[in-house]
Amino acid sequence: MAIVYSYPGATPTISDTVLGTQFDYDGNPTKSFLIADIVNLVANTTVSNLTGSDFDLATLNLTFPNAMIGFKVQCPDPNVLKIYEKGTGTDWLVYPITLVT
Repeated sequence: MAIVYSYPGATPTISDTVLGTQFDYDGNPTKSFLIADIVNLVANTTVSNLTGSDFDLATLNLTFPNAMIGFKVQCPDPNVLKIYEKGTGTDWLVYPITLVT
């Protein structure tokens, strides 16, 4: 096999595949992954907090310890009405929700 950097560059398409290692199997076998599957894996996700409670920074980081940048938690309870978005490190952005009637 040639040295990786000796291959020509290209712009990937959604139907292309990439090589990777699957760590959850014995021997960490090399596998091929579709770009489409990788995109779906890292797409921003939104979940709802239906507890009716406001979150503080510690609760967000404890409840969602592996949240990636862009991950969102919405609090639709009328007493909270906020969206939290994961920033960098342990930081979260907070957006107030305004009801339009």
